[in-house]
Amino acid sequence: MRSRVAFGLSMAFDFDYYLIDEVMSVGDAQFKRKCAEVFEDRLKKSNVVLVSHSMPEIKKLCDIVLLVRGGGIHVYDDVDEGIQAYNS
Repeated sequence: MRSRVAFGLSMAFDFDYYLIDEVMSVGDAQFKRKCAEVFEDRLKKSNVVLVSHSMPEIKKLCDIVLLVRGGGIHVYDDVDEGIQAYNS
């Protein structure tokens, strides 16, 4: 329930940037679907820093990938390359 309230509050205001940590990993199917709809609407006018282990979610919502590995940050301008690096 807390995650629903937190998500609702964060989406109630327009920000230039949103920091989202595994937003789609909590809640039932209906809540996840509603989150995705609201989130996609926000992407039209805001930037998002998304933390996720869900490759389909990353592929759908991101246009670059930053992979934190081995004490460093690796930047991939191509999302598929970033996903491939994560999976290797």
